[in-house]
Amino acid sequence: LRRVIYQMPMGRKGAALELVTDVAKERGYTFTMLSSTPGNDQTGKVRLEPTDAPIGDVLITQRHVPGRADVSLRVSAAGSEVTATLCGVSATASVIDGGADFVLSVPDPVLWWPAGQGAQVLHDLTVTCG
Repeated sequence: LRRVIYQMPMGRKGAALELVTDVAKERGYTFTMLSSTPGNDQTGKVRLEPTDAPIGDVLITQRHVPGRADVSLRVSAAGSEVTATLCGVSATASVIDGGADFVLSVPDPVLWWPAGQGAQVLHDLTVTCG
């Protein structure tokens, strides 16, 4: 039996009790979500899938120069290489002694401004290891 906290719309959180059964590492597990209303229980199955080699810490620093931002990455990983993508710029680095270091040079980045002084633009950084 485990308690699950989940995110709901509008920033609210919900909670449920799940009775976990039939656990098999290679197949996942079966659960029954226990309801406070009789006859309203929900049953499902969760399949666990292996991921690529695990990524540990990602340390990010940035340096801005006119017309470009240099984003340095130090990634702790267990795989053979790490790839990162930011604003359409990608780079791949070999993992040496448990880590990979590289720099993404982003030309003319759209910058984030403090509240009231401009847009708070967010950029997605994708890091994969394999």
